[in-house]
Amino acid sequence: MQTHRLFEIIYLLLDKGQMTASELANHFEVSVRTIYRDIDRLSVSGVPIYTNVGKNGGIALMDGYTLDKSILSDAEQNEILMALQSLKAVEYPDPDGLLTKLGTFFKKNQQSWIEVDFTGWGGSIQDRKRSDELKNAILNRRTIHFSYWSADGKKSERTADPIKLLFKGHNWYLQAYCHTRQDYRVFKLFRIQDLQVLGDTFEPYPAVPFTETAKTVMTPLHFTILKNRAYRVYDEFAGAQVTPLPGGDFDVRTCLPVDNWLIGYLLSFGGDLILHSPKPLCASLKEELEKALAHYT
Repeated sequence: MQTHRLFEIIYLLLDKGQMTASELANHFEVSVRTIYRDIDRLSVSGVPIYTNVGKNGGIALMDGYTLDKSILSDAEQNEILMALQSLKAVEYPDPDGLLTKLGTFFKKNQQSWIEVDFTGWGGSIQDRKRSDELKNAILNRRTIHFSYWSADGKKSERTADPIKLLFKGHNWYLQAYCHTRQDYRVFKLFRIQDLQVLGDTFEPYPAVPFTETAKTVMTPLHFTILKNRAYRVYDEFAGAQVTPLPGGDFDVRTCLPVDNWLIGYLLSFGGDLILHSPKPLCASLKEELEKALAHYT
């Protein structure tokens, strides 16, 4: 917070020319003494800031002073502003305020070229609340407890230290150190229920790639998707995984984790998917179809 305030003091003085300590204190909702301490820190850091005494006195910067932005290229400045626009999607505190300040600093007009919304259609307030609680638990390094539903439909109670959130393949995931398993684990956010942020705190964990913590075994799959589902082919598979067939259907070769989720996913194509391999999965898919059919006979 202090660094943010120091930057904004410089921004305000560049914008207004001069302000009193009382005006700055009111703006930041801090004491006048805190403002003078900030002025001292800026001065020690080499910022040419000074105070004028008297009736029309105040705090100002030496004429001609500008923040040194030459270390950033024009393209890098644009990248920073674009990245800040995307931060709105993850509820970053006051990105608009920071965008305005940096836009003035870089002398650029803000162009609203991107809008990112990670919430699902019909996402509930409860989903947003859970995401906010996890974000705060990660930033404050607070241990959490929750109920979790695995892909095979089993419910378990977990206590974990949350490390990082990941958005991958249309879904949010949590990387955490699980006290129950005594190891790193990755949890799908929508399967986390009854979340509690505990009073316990933890030390930072070493950075570990998500691929090493997911504990997921990928299996090669080969199937044909009929042309009726062409829109899903382009939505859900990379171009290199798909070969268009002469009649308009699609040959798909990909790698996915084999579990109950995969069976449900393949069944979501209805009769427009023909699974060729692996053969054990073909048998499981047939068994699931027969169970479903039994409900209607």
